[in-house]
Amino acid sequence: MPEIKSETEPEIKTEIKSTMEPIDRHESKSAIKPHSFDKFKAPPRIESILKEDEEHFSAKWAVGSEKSAAAKAEKTAIPAPEAKKDGDIKPAGNNLEAVINDIKPASEEIAAKASIVVKPAPESAENAAGKLLTRRLIAVDSGNNRVQFVTADSKFISSFGTRGAAQAQFDNPQKAAIDAPGNIYVSDFSNNRIQKFTSDGQFVLSFGTHGGKNGEFNYPCGLAISKDGLLFVVDSYNNRVQVFDCDGKYVSKFEGAEISSDAPLDTPTDISLDSANNIYVCDTGNNRVIKFDPKWRKLYELGIPDKKNQGFDSPSAIAIDNDDNLIVADTGNHHIKIFDNMGRIISNFGAKGQKEGKLDSPGAVDCDEDKNIYIADTWNNRIQIFSFDGAFIKSIGSYGSDPGKFNHINDVVVVSGAGELF
Repeated sequence: MPEIKSETEPEIKTEIKSTMEPIDRHESKSAIKPHSFDKFKAPPRIESILKEDEEHFSAKWAVGSEKSAAAKAEKTAIPAPEAKKDGDIKPAGNNLEAVINDIKPASEEIAAKASIVVKPAPESAENAAGKLLTRRLIAVDSGNNRVQFVTADSKFISSFGTRGAAQAQFDNPQKAAIDAPGNIYVSDFSNNRIQKFTSDGQFVLSFGTHGGKNGEFNYPCGLAISKDGLLFVVDSYNNRVQVFDCDGKYVSKFEGAEISSDAPLDTPTDISLDSANNIYVCDTGNNRVIKFDPKWRKLYELGIPDKKNQGFDSPSAIAIDNDDNLIVADTGNHHIKIFDNMGRIISNFGAKGQKEGKLDSPGAVDCDEDKNIYIADTWNNRIQIFSFDGAFIKSIGSYGSDPGKFNHINDVVVVSGAGELF
C-alpha cells in the first residue's frame, strides 16, 4: 500500500491494512487512500491463538420475599372496645370503616417501606445468552469475495458470491445494508456497482458503473437505508454521498460543497442514520465523523485531536444504536469509541493484538437490541462481540476460505430472527 504524505503534516503511519486497494481509473492523479487495504496480501494464520468461548453468561436474579402490608398491619391494629349495652354503638372491631381509618396512616407507611409491588424480574442471563448466540449475522467476506450468513455461536448457515464481474459475483465487496422487507444491498467496491439480493441471497438487480456522473461510482463503500426506503451510498473516491431509491434509481447527491468554510469530504467510507434521519458520515481522509440534519446542514463533527479520547486515526465504520448513540470504529487506533447523540464521549475500549478481546484494524461495527456491539476485526479475520461497556463476550471465525472462515472481513450486520436489521 503506498505511503500517504502531506506537505504540511508529518508522514502518516501505514500500519492499517485493508482490502481496499483499487486503481483509480477515473482520475489521472492518485487518490489518497488512508484506509486502503491490500486485498492480495494474505494475513498470517491465527487459528492457533483463537478459541471459541463456550462459557455462557451466568448471573443470579433474586426477588426478595416481602411481607404484605396487611401482615404487618395486624401488629398495629387498634383493639376493639367492648360494647356498653345491647343496641349501643357496635364494637369498633366490627366497624370495618372505622378500623381502616384508624390504621390507614400506619398501613401506608408500612407499604412504602415494604415495597409490596414486586416488578417482574429482568430477562435471565441464561435467556439473554441464548438469544445472543442464535442471532443471525451477515458477514462481508471481502478477500473471499462472498457474503456469509453465520450465527453468533459460530454456526455457518449459507453464503453467496464468487469472484468476478457477472451478476451475483463480487470484486472486493465492502459493506452491506438491509431494507425493511429484508433485501440485502452490497457495495461491490472494485466493480463500481451496488447489487441487491433477497434475504436468502438470490440476485435481484445491480446498478452503477465506473465514473463521476450522477448514478456512477468511483469505488462505492458504506451503505445506509432511511426510514422512507432511500438508499444512501458513500461514493468514496468521488468524495460524495449519492442517494437512490431501492430499485437503483438516482435521487440526489451530497458532495460537501454545502459545508461553508469547511474542508470537503476526503475519501469517506461509511454512513449511518439515526431515528430522526440525521446523517452521520465517516470522513476517513479527514479523520472525523460529521453529523448532518436530514437536509445536509452540518450540526457538528467529531475527531478533534486536542479533546480527550476524541481524536481518530482513519476511522472507517460507524453505527447507531437504539438510543441514537454513535459507535465508531477508530481503525488506526484499534479502538471502538461510543458517543451520545450530542457528541459526548461515553465509552472507549480496545487495544491492538491478536488475543481474544484485542483488535487489529477493526473495519466495521454494528449492535443488537440489547446493546451488544459486534466488530468486524478485519486483520484478525474474525467477528468479536462486546458488551456496551467494552467487556469481551465472544469471538467468531478465523482466517481461511472454508465456510465460516474469513479473509479480511469488512462488514458485519446483525439481523433479527424475523430477518430484519436491528
